Amino acid sequence: MKAWFALALLAIGCSQSYSVRDGGDGVGNGGDSVEIEFRRLGLEAADMAKLNYQYFPEVSEARLREVVEKSKVVAVSRVLSDGAVERDAINLPDKARILVNRERWLAQKDSNIKRALVLHEYLGLAGIEDTRYRVSSQLLDFDVDGLTPIKKKVDILFVIDDSGSMGMHQENLSRSIDMLLDEVVAKGIGVVTTSLWGTLPSGARVPVEHGRAVDAKLVGSPPFLTQKSPNALFEARKRMNAGTGGYSRERFFVPVLYTLQNPFNAGFLRATADLEVVFVTDGDEEVGSLSSSEFLNELAVFKRNELSKIRISAVKLVATSNGGHPTCDVGESQTGLLDEIVRLTGGSVYDLCAQTYLPLMKSLGERISSKVNQSR
Repeated sequence: MKAWFALALLAIGCSQSYSVRDGGDGVGNGGDSVEIEFRRLGLEAADMAKLNYQYFPEVSEARLREVVEKSKVVAVSRVLSDGAVERDAINLPDKARILVNRERWLAQKDSNIKRALVLHEYLGLAGIEDTRYRVSSQLLDFDVDGLTPIKKKVDILFVIDDSGSMGMHQENLSRSIDMLLDEVVAKGIGVVTTSLWGTLPSGARVPVEHGRAVDAKLVGSPPFLTQKSPNALFEARKRMNAGTGGYSRERFFVPVLYTLQNPFNAGFLRATADLEVVFVTDGDEEVGSLSSSEFLNELAVFKRNELSKIRISAVKLVATSNGGHPTCDVGESQTGLLDEIVRLTGGSVYDLCAQTYLPLMKSLGERISSKVNQSR
C-alpha cells in the first residue's frame, strides 16, 4: 500500500480572491529593503525545505527558486485583505506578483515566521497552496498555524470504536479530553472510527468488504483540530462521542492507513511531526487482517520508515477491568494484536473501564509531551 497522502496535497489550487485598498502598486524588486528581504527569505526557505521535498514531488528547490526569480515583490502601505481577514501579504498568480504590507512586515521580528509567510506566498504563485498553510507547514521544520512557529510537534489520531457497546466509554473520553489538551501544546488532533465504510455505485453505504470506494474521513469539519481551532475543546469533546451505530466487526489497522492516505484529510499528517495513534475500544483487531508487523511497516512509510516517530497507545479492556458495565467483561475475545503494537512502539495501555479517564488522559498527555521533547 503506497502513501498517497502527500501527493494529494499538490492538487490544491490557488483560487482565492483578494482585494487591495487605496490605489495601484509599484514596480517591485527595486532597492526597497522589505522587497529585498522578502526575496532573500524566499531563497532561504527553498533551501531549508529541501529535506522534505521527497513528500511533495511537484515541489523542488529549483522550481521554488524559479518562482522567486520570475516574480515581483511589491511592498505597499495599504491594507491587504482576502475579503474577510487582513493579511500580511497576498499573491496574485495571474500577475506573478506578491504584495506585502510594509508596516506589518517590519513589525514582525521572528525570521522563522517571515520564512513561513514567504514560502506560503511563493507556493501560492506556483498554484500549489491556497490560503491554508497545508504544504508550507510541512516543508519547513516548524509548524505554521496562524503564523505561530512550533518547535515540538505531534499529530494525534484517535481511533474510536463506534460499535453499540461503546456509548459510556465515549462519554467518559469526552469528559476527560481536556486533560490531554492541557498537557500537549504542539498538536493536531483527528478522529476516525473503527467502522470502515464504502460506497456502492448506487450511493448506498456498506461495510468496506462490499464497498467500491473507501470513505475513511476524519470525523467533523474541519477534519482535524489544532491549538488555533475555534472552540477547540468543545469540538474535541464532540468528536470523542463518535456514535454507536457502527459496524459490529471492529477494524483498527486498515482505517488508520486509509485515513492517512485520504486527500480529504490533507494537512493533518505533517512531515516533520511525530505521530501518536490512540485506540479506544472494548474489542481487538481481527486475526486474519493485517498482522502487527505488517501494519507498522505500512504506517512507517508515512514517516520515512522512522518507527521512532510513531507511538501507539490503547484505552482497552485489561485483566483488572471491573467497571460494572457489560462491556467491561474481560472474558470478551481479545486477540492481543493491539497489545503487541503498543509494546512494539513503546506506547501505553490504559483501562477502558476506569470510572474516570481524567488521570489516564493526563498521563497520556505527559508521556506524549515528554517523548516529543526528547526527540527534538
